Amino acid sequence: MSEEWKQVVGWEGLYEVSNLGRVRSLVRQGHHRCYGGKILTQPNAVTGYKCVTLHPGRKWQLVHRLVAEAFIDNPAQNPQVNHKDGNKKNNIIGNLEWCTASENIKHAFRTGLKSPGPGTEKGEQCPSSKLKESQVREIKMRIAAGAKYREIANDYHVSKSAISEIKAGRSWGHVQI
Repeated sequence: MSEEWKQVVGWEGLYEVSNLGRVRSLVRQGHHRCYGGKILTQPNAVTGYKCVTLHPGRKWQLVHRLVAEAFIDNPAQNPQVNHKDGNKKNNIIGNLEWCTASENIKHAFRTGLKSPGPGTEKGEQCPSSKLKESQVREIKMRIAAGAKYREIANDYHVSKSAISEIKAGRSWGHVQI
Protein backbone atom coordinates (compact mmCIF):
# COMPACT_ATOMS: atom_id res chain seq x y z
CA MET A 1 0.00 0.00 0.00
CA SER A 2 1.45 3.36 -0.94
CA GLU A 3 1.34 6.12 1.63
CA GLU A 4 -1.26 8.84 1.12
CA TRP A 5 -1.41 12.03 3.19
CA LYS A 6 -4.42 14.18 4.14
CA GLN A 7 -4.88 17.24 6.31
CA VAL A 8 -5.61 16.56 9.99
CA VAL A 9 -9.20 17.64 10.63
CA GLY A 10 -9.16 20.77 12.81
CA TRP A 11 -5.43 21.33 12.21
CA GLU A 12 -5.50 22.05 8.47
CA GLY A 13 -2.33 23.71 7.20
CA LEU A 14 -0.41 22.57 10.27
CA TYR A 15 -0.46 18.76 10.25
CA GLU A 16 -1.13 15.82 7.94
CA VAL A 17 -1.95 12.19 8.70
CA SER A 18 -1.27 9.21 6.47
CA ASN A 19 -3.29 6.11 5.64
CA LEU A 20 -0.44 4.15 7.28
CA GLY A 21 -1.00 5.86 10.64
CA ARG A 22 1.85 8.38 10.59
CA VAL A 23 1.45 12.08 11.46
CA ARG A 24 3.67 14.89 10.24
CA SER A 25 3.92 18.59 10.83
CA LEU A 26 4.02 20.88 7.83
CA VAL A 27 6.82 23.38 7.25
CA ARG A 28 5.82 26.84 8.44
CA GLN A 29 7.49 30.15 9.14
CA GLY A 30 7.93 31.26 12.74
CA HIS A 31 9.83 34.13 14.35
CA HIS A 32 12.89 34.36 12.05
CA ARG A 33 12.98 30.63 11.28
CA CYS A 34 11.20 27.77 9.57
CA TYR A 35 10.08 24.80 11.60
CA GLY A 36 8.03 21.66 11.22
CA GLY A 37 8.23 19.33 8.30
CA LYS A 38 8.88 16.20 10.34
CA ILE A 39 7.22 12.94 11.28
CA LEU A 40 5.92 13.16 14.85
CA THR A 41 6.85 10.62 17.48
CA GLN A 42 3.94 8.58 18.80
CA PRO A 43 4.26 7.69 22.46
CA ASN A 44 1.71 5.37 24.04
CA ALA A 45 -1.07 7.01 25.99
CA VAL A 46 -1.92 5.40 29.35
CA THR A 47 -4.72 3.57 27.52
CA GLY A 48 -2.20 1.90 25.17
CA TYR A 49 -3.19 3.90 22.09
CA LYS A 50 -0.64 5.83 20.03
CA CYS A 51 -0.92 9.59 20.40
CA VAL A 52 0.71 12.80 19.20
CA THR A 53 0.90 16.35 20.57
CA LEU A 54 -0.41 19.02 18.22
CA HIS A 55 0.31 22.75 18.51
CA PRO A 56 -0.84 25.39 19.12
CA GLY A 57 -2.31 24.40 22.43
CA ARG A 58 -0.24 21.26 23.10
CA LYS A 59 -3.26 19.00 22.65
CA TRP A 60 -2.81 15.24 22.79
CA GLN A 61 -4.62 13.50 19.96
CA LEU A 62 -5.17 9.78 19.43
CA VAL A 63 -3.66 8.72 16.12
CA HIS A 64 -6.40 6.22 15.23
CA ARG A 65 -9.01 8.98 15.47
CA LEU A 66 -6.95 11.30 13.27
CA VAL A 67 -6.66 8.56 10.63
CA ALA A 68 -10.37 7.73 10.77
CA GLU A 69 -11.46 11.38 10.63
CA ALA A 70 -9.29 12.03 7.59
CA PHE A 71 -9.86 8.82 5.60
CA ILE A 72 -13.04 6.99 6.67
CA ASP A 73 -16.56 8.22 5.97
CA ASN A 74 -18.85 8.22 9.00
CA PRO A 75 -22.39 8.79 7.67
CA ALA A 76 -23.98 7.28 10.80
CA GLN A 77 -21.94 9.69 12.98
CA ASN A 78 -20.64 6.80 15.11
CA PRO A 79 -18.59 8.12 18.04
CA GLN A 80 -15.83 5.50 18.35
CA VAL A 81 -13.10 4.01 16.20
CA ASN A 82 -12.56 0.25 16.42
CA HIS A 83 -9.28 -1.55 15.68
CA LYS A 84 -10.50 -4.59 13.71
CA ASP A 85 -7.51 -6.76 14.71
CA GLY A 86 -7.64 -5.62 18.34
CA ASN A 87 -4.12 -4.13 18.17
CA LYS A 88 -4.30 -0.56 19.55
CA LYS A 89 -1.02 0.31 17.87
CA ASN A 90 -2.06 -0.77 14.34
CA ASN A 91 -3.44 2.48 12.92
CA ILE A 92 -3.39 1.53 9.24
CA ILE A 93 -6.61 2.63 7.56
CA GLY A 94 -7.69 -0.94 6.68
CA ASN A 95 -7.63 -1.86 10.37
CA LEU A 96 -9.96 0.92 11.49
CA GLU A 97 -13.73 1.39 11.37
CA TRP A 98 -16.27 3.74 12.93
CA CYS A 99 -18.59 2.07 15.44
CA THR A 100 -20.89 2.64 18.38
CA ALA A 101 -19.71 2.11 21.96
CA SER A 102 -21.82 -1.04 22.15
CA GLU A 103 -20.32 -2.45 18.93
CA ASN A 104 -16.81 -1.68 20.21
CA ILE A 105 -17.42 -3.52 23.50
CA LYS A 106 -19.04 -6.50 21.77
CA HIS A 107 -16.03 -6.71 19.42
CA ALA A 108 -13.69 -6.71 22.43
CA PHE A 109 -15.54 -9.61 24.08
CA ARG A 110 -15.93 -11.53 20.79
CA THR A 111 -12.21 -11.31 20.01
CA GLY A 112 -11.11 -12.06 23.58
CA LEU A 113 -9.66 -8.59 24.23
CA LYS A 114 -12.00 -8.34 27.22
CA SER A 115 -13.17 -11.09 29.49
CA PRO A 116 -16.28 -11.02 31.63
CA GLY A 117 -14.14 -10.80 34.75
CA PRO A 118 -14.74 -11.95 38.32
CA GLY A 119 -18.31 -12.20 39.53
CA THR A 120 -19.73 -13.28 36.18
CA GLU A 121 -19.33 -17.02 36.63
CA LYS A 122 -22.45 -19.14 36.17
CA GLY A 123 -23.76 -22.06 38.15
CA GLU A 124 -21.26 -24.35 39.78
CA GLN A 125 -18.34 -22.16 38.62
CA CYS A 126 -19.56 -19.38 40.91
CA PRO A 127 -17.56 -19.60 44.16
CA SER A 128 -20.59 -18.75 46.30
CA SER A 129 -22.85 -21.40 44.72
CA LYS A 130 -24.50 -23.74 47.24
CA LEU A 131 -26.10 -25.95 44.60
CA LYS A 132 -25.01 -28.28 41.81
CA GLU A 133 -26.70 -28.28 38.39
CA SER A 134 -28.18 -31.71 39.10
CA GLN A 135 -29.79 -30.32 42.28
CA VAL A 136 -31.20 -27.33 40.37
CA ARG A 137 -32.79 -29.72 37.85
CA GLU A 138 -34.39 -31.61 40.74
CA ILE A 139 -35.61 -28.32 42.25
CA LYS A 140 -37.14 -27.24 38.92
CA MET A 141 -38.90 -30.59 38.59
CA ARG A 142 -40.28 -30.31 42.14
CA ILE A 143 -41.48 -26.76 41.45
CA ALA A 144 -43.19 -27.99 38.26
CA ALA A 145 -44.82 -30.78 40.29
CA GLY A 146 -46.26 -28.20 42.72
CA ALA A 147 -44.01 -28.73 45.77
CA LYS A 148 -43.95 -25.98 48.40
CA TYR A 149 -41.00 -23.54 48.28
CA ARG A 150 -40.37 -23.89 52.04
CA GLU A 151 -40.12 -27.67 51.77
CA ILE A 152 -37.73 -27.48 48.76
CA ALA A 153 -35.63 -24.79 50.47
CA ASN A 154 -35.30 -26.87 53.65
CA ASP A 155 -34.28 -29.98 51.69
CA TYR A 156 -31.46 -28.14 49.87
CA HIS A 157 -30.45 -25.78 52.72
CA VAL A 158 -31.21 -22.60 50.77
CA SER A 159 -33.69 -19.77 51.27
CA LYS A 160 -37.23 -19.64 49.86
CA SER A 161 -36.16 -16.58 47.85
CA ALA A 162 -33.40 -18.69 46.23
CA ILE A 163 -36.10 -21.14 45.11
CA SER A 164 -38.21 -18.25 43.82
CA GLU A 165 -35.23 -16.89 41.85
CA ILE A 166 -34.66 -20.32 40.28
CA LYS A 167 -38.36 -20.58 39.30
CA ALA A 168 -38.31 -17.07 37.76
CA GLY A 169 -35.11 -17.89 35.83
CA ARG A 170 -33.15 -15.03 37.41
CA SER A 171 -30.68 -17.56 38.77
CA TRP A 172 -29.69 -20.83 37.18
CA GLY A 173 -31.62 -19.82 34.07
CA HIS A 174 -29.17 -21.73 31.89
CA VAL A 175 -30.17 -25.06 33.48
CA GLN A 176 -33.02 -26.83 31.68
CA ILE A 177 -35.14 -29.77 32.89
